[in-house]
Amino acid sequence: MTIAPVDFGAPTLSDDHSILLWQTCAYADDLAEAARTGRPVTHAHDAILDFAHYRLLPYLAEEERCLAATQLRDNHMSRLLYEDHARIRRGVDNLEASRTRGLLALAADGLVECLDRHIRREEAWVIPNPSVPSDDGRRAT
Repeated sequence: MTIAPVDFGAPTLSDDHSILLWQTCAYADDLAEAARTGRPVTHAHDAILDFAHYRLLPYLAEEERCLAATQLRDNHMSRLLYEDHARIRRGVDNLEASRTRGLLALAADGLVECLDRHIRREEAWVIPNPSVPSDDGRRAT
């Protein structure tokens, strides 16, 4: 008996968001833990900033470039999407500017909360791709 390989298909927006949120949480937790326990914070601070500048922020820019207004549930949602992305960018700026352990921990936690809130909102705003099967195997409409 031969078992056919499972085709998991291309990653979805939800998959990308889950990965970004998980990675942001991991970096933020490392920085917040170092800040709260008195460990050196330089390595953790540099790591989260590298991640933000080379992975998270480019992802947001690419999403803005590729996400067509017709994929959003309402015309005004593109403005909301850009405003959310601007808040995330300010969160990265805040993290970069923080100089005390307490502020680093708060900035790291704030970035995660902002990204989490944005992801939940964006997934409600974006219309599923009609060519991609839904969870129950039917085409999204």
